[in-house]
Amino acid sequence: MRLRDLHKRRTELYLASLSAAVMADAVIAALNLLNGVKLPFQLGTTLLLVGLLSFVFPGLIDTSYHRWREKIDDALPTLLADITSNVRIGFSLTRSFELAVQTNYGPLSKELQRMKAQLSWGVPFEEVLRLELDRLDSQTARRTLGVLLKVDQGGGNVEDVLKLIQNHTSELHQIAEERKG
Repeated sequence: MRLRDLHKRRTELYLASLSAAVMADAVIAALNLLNGVKLPFQLGTTLLLVGLLSFVFPGLIDTSYHRWREKIDDALPTLLADITSNVRIGFSLTRSFELAVQTNYGPLSKELQRMKAQLSWGVPFEEVLRLELDRLDSQTARRTLGVLLKVDQGGGNVEDVLKLIQNHTSELHQIAEERKG
């Protein structure tokens, strides 16, 4: 199961983790009361520690997922700059995406490889962007891909629109970085 899938099912994950902690607490309490098993801490402290530790794994998954999303958001301005320069040279928007796969954008590279594979299978570019919109949970990425979808549908001077999107995304990224401080 992928990190993204685990994050989407985080409520179930927390419930399963809590259930496991309750069962572990019951076993520890039973062993302590029936067999007199020596615990490193008092029974109440041990039960509390097991309960708290049950939230470590789901918390790590949430943290990892948010880092993954931030890395995608961080790579978007660079991706857009590369796509814009490729369009400026004369490549189509679709071909620019295919060329972008050759650059390392961190976790975004895997998404781009998936998009390139779909394009090579004959899936229309608009459909590939729609599928990616459904996959990405980042508001910045969804907004950017949504505008790219409209640009591809509308035609016109794609280069100017891409430059505006790139500037806007870069400014949003800088503002987010300043907030983090």
